[in-house]
Amino acid sequence: SAWMTQTLPLSSANPNLNIHFTRRNLDTDIDIDLPHAEFIFGIHPQEGFGPKELMGHVTVLRAGNRMALGKGYHRLYGRVLHVEGALPQRLSLVGLDHSAALHSPAETGSDAPSADSLGLDIFGDRPPVFADFFTEGLAMPVMLKRKRYQLQIRSRWVAIDVEER
Repeated sequence: SAWMTQTLPLSSANPNLNIHFTRRNLDTDIDIDLPHAEFIFGIHPQEGFGPKELMGHVTVLRAGNRMALGKGYHRLYGRVLHVEGALPQRLSLVGLDHSAALHSPAETGSDAPSADSLGLDIFGDRPPVFADFFTEGLAMPVMLKRKRYQLQIRSRWVAIDVEER
């Protein structure tokens, strides 16, 4: 149930954040340590500015009679890797993105954007599947450096001359 809440959240959370303020006269610097990279500096419903956690979800889009991952590759990969690809734990809830669909050239009958024109051969004889990411020879190991993330907001008080009319 925790994984279901994580892959299809109903709302974003408000995690505890470490915030550092530095004020020099009228200028202000704010550094906000984030638990992960999926934050923006945005407007809250209460009409204030601040860090907003983006929704952490997995979406798919229709591609003919198939589904293709839209958002959340890293979440799904992490989940499958964590449970070592065993059923039923590797099953995931995903949201269908109705705003996007990939069409084969045969379906469109035109030069409209299709999966093939995007470099995806999902309509071929052997389309890639998620398991290909775990198959030696089809996937390339990547060593990532561990990172920490921070929102840095800089506010400068500036007097601007106004031209007389």
